[in-house]
Amino acid sequence: MGQADVVSVAAAFGLILASPDLEPLGGATNGVVRIVTGLGDLVVRVHATWTTPDRLAAVHAVQAHLRRHGLPVPAAMTARDGRSWATVDGRLAEVLPFVASGHQAEDWADAGTAVAALGRLHVAPRTFAGDVPPPAQGCYLDSTQAMDLLAATDAPFRSRATEPGFSDAARVRSDVEALLGHLVTARATYHDAVPRHLVHGDLFGSNVLLSGDRVVAILDFDRLSVRPRVHDLAYGLFHLLNRFRIVGLSPREGDGGLVNGDHLRLAGLLGRYAEADSPLTPVELAALPYEMTLAPLYPVVAAGTNAGRAVADTLGAAGQITLARWMAASAERVTATLSDAPR
Repeated sequence: MGQADVVSVAAAFGLILASPDLEPLGGATNGVVRIVTGLGDLVVRVHATWTTPDRLAAVHAVQAHLRRHGLPVPAAMTARDGRSWATVDGRLAEVLPFVASGHQAEDWADAGTAVAALGRLHVAPRTFAGDVPPPAQGCYLDSTQAMDLLAATDAPFRSRATEPGFSDAARVRSDVEALLGHLVTARATYHDAVPRHLVHGDLFGSNVLLSGDRVVAILDFDRLSVRPRVHDLAYGLFHLLNRFRIVGLSPREGDGGLVNGDHLRLAGLLGRYAEADSPLTPVELAALPYEMTLAPLYPVVAAGTNAGRAVADTLGAAGQITLARWMAASAERVTATLSDAPR
């Protein structure tokens, strides 16, 4: 997203730019920048080409519903034409307030605060009366869909066989294929019995911002969709656990698995989740380690949809596969420990 795009968005929203400087704020698929205006610091999000007006309007309606239930979801500004977005080169752009005071979860106490917010975020949308078109793209596939996509991207992936690192990437891909075979079998035991409703889809990391002991902003609803609530929770738990292990907040075992401290921390997070929503059912507890295993596999599965990045994307996800492999192999042990642990 360049200066000309921002000028166009500012004009559509009646904003006066106080500085030409743009601060990139990341974003895996969208262009996201911080701008300085006469109204203060704002965020411009230019969506990927597959985001439609119907989809974005529905997301904004859900966000308004969540705010009415007391959740800290920043409100998209209204453009001069009365809509909550503008169009830039065929892509939809929204403007949001910049949240200056927040930080992502940095320790297990922060994680508990974030997971408690996830429980609230799962309860509130159940009373939303409208329809929400599913996202055209996202990071969620169930294990069967993931296996199908892995097969579909195999030929483009194999076309990069002469690239440096291909052999290592091929081993990672083989590991993921074996994991998915295990997950497909496990999924058959629970997929019809787990609750499904509107969930965020990507809450953790920089999409939930905290200050002190409270959540000050919940961001990025691009993956909002109806899917199993246990996957939404598992996705967050896996990435919290993986990140904290990397920065040394959790001990490591030689096989890359969990130790008792990690089990107890995960059990504590399930307790925080249940402060707002109902506790996980026995079926969901049995599904949880399998859904945690699935959480980091999407980048490897999708590698090949862009053949030029297939090797790099696969190797970039390789660091999480050790924990995923252990989680799948130890699923019954994890479930038993979490079921018995105090929360």
